[in-house]
Amino acid sequence: MEWINAFFKWFADNKDGVISLGVFIAAIASIGGAVWATRISTKSARQEQLGKIRQVWVESLRDDISTLLKVHSIDSDLPGDTNSTKNFIASRILLRLTSEDKCHARLSAAVKDFVFTMYSEKQIDHTKREKSQQAADELIEAAKIVLKEAWDQAAGDLS
Repeated sequence: MEWINAFFKWFADNKDGVISLGVFIAAIASIGGAVWATRISTKSARQEQLGKIRQVWVESLRDDISTLLKVHSIDSDLPGDTNSTKNFIASRILLRLTSEDKCHARLSAAVKDFVFTMYSEKQIDHTKREKSQQAADELIEAAKIVLKEAWDQAAGDLS
């Protein structure tokens, strides 16, 4: 009990110092709170920006895949060199993918297989048309997985 009495006696003798210490601690706490709130809001803004970038990536990838399929299906109606158009679109798709992700690697293989099948399909043959359709179906299925994962990530960033 003696130490409590000693504390109160010290507190009574040093009121100004204790008040100054309290003000200093309150100032530090408010600065810390402001810094913390700024970091949280900056992180949220970055996540929102990342979500928007992912949305653009998803939409661009989806557009390129559908354009590649469309160019292939209307090949005879297109003027000029459709092979260079197909290569250009396929390259745009492949450049958006990373080889580290298994879903991206599957989509990359599907795009390459689809392009290869397009070039080997020049002769009208039922088997080659069937292979072309299988390649297109695999491309679509692989794209669905990649697009869904990316869309879910974008939605998570924006929520």
